[in-house]
Amino acid sequence: MGKWLAVNGNAVYGSKPWLHQNDTTNPNVWYTSRNQSVFGFLLKWSSESFKLSAFNESKFEDIKLLGYEDKINWSISNNQVVIDTSTIRLNDNLKWAWVFEFQNVSKYSYNA
Repeated sequence: MGKWLAVNGNAVYGSKPWLHQNDTTNPNVWYTSRNQSVFGFLLKWSSESFKLSAFNESKFEDIKLLGYEDKINWSISNNQVVIDTSTIRLNDNLKWAWVFEFQNVSKYSYNA
């Protein structure tokens, strides 16, 4: 657990609820927010891709997988964010739950 928190602690410590607690399209994704970032906790890994619908009223600049150095391939299709996980190679830092950081999000918290 300590190793996981070392990688994903920014999504936990000092975070607040976001506009959505969990995703309506994907029940395996739960959200927190901190500063201008929204963190999506993926509880069940998908080896191809997955879709999210919580961002249909929010804009963001990029998506990063915490603990993973390479760029994440993503797109927006039919008002849903589609994250391609087919090329992501999991390592010891990437297990149990995976945290995707949506960077510079508009409408990022209840106080926005």
